[in-house]
Amino acid sequence: MNRSIDSLILPECYMDTNLIETLVSPQRGYNHQKGCPAVAKQMKEKFPDCFALGIMDKDKRKVSYLQEFSLLASDQVIEIYKHKNRPHYILLISPAIEGFILAAASDLGLDLSDYGIPNALEEMKKETKQADAKNSQKYRKLFKDLRHSSEFQKLAKIISYLKTETYRAQESVLRDMLI
Repeated sequence: MNRSIDSLILPECYMDTNLIETLVSPQRGYNHQKGCPAVAKQMKEKFPDCFALGIMDKDKRKVSYLQEFSLLASDQVIEIYKHKNRPHYILLISPAIEGFILAAASDLGLDLSDYGIPNALEEMKKETKQADAKNSQKYRKLFKDLRHSSEFQKLAKIISYLKTETYRAQESVLRDMLI
């Protein structure tokens, strides 16, 4: 079966999908899933023998599928996991996407209110959990400006690398991306 590489990249929430599509443009769109368990299920059941990349927030509840993976690298914000037997990767973003956005904005000295976005975590969560967050233009504009933050650059570089190298990705190269 001939699959688009974009269908093999599975972000787990609306805001993650918006972020990833802004940082590393897909041809059509990435394979958005609703929640970490859905990402894991899709990877295991729909793509058991081919490359797949899950992108998830590091939640309090761990996905059981992650037990089949080894941690390749971590910079305390982004963690890269590789499945022990399959060409599957999982990127965990910590803290969850809202904290990731707030930290990057702080690093660059951006005031989120200039984008019509709340500066407070709980207020932001109310917006990011909505279905329309996937296509939110104000967040897309913010993400374009946040591309210059070190963590956003690392995330984009890792996704781009895995997207192009799929089966040829080297663990040492991935580790070096988080230094």
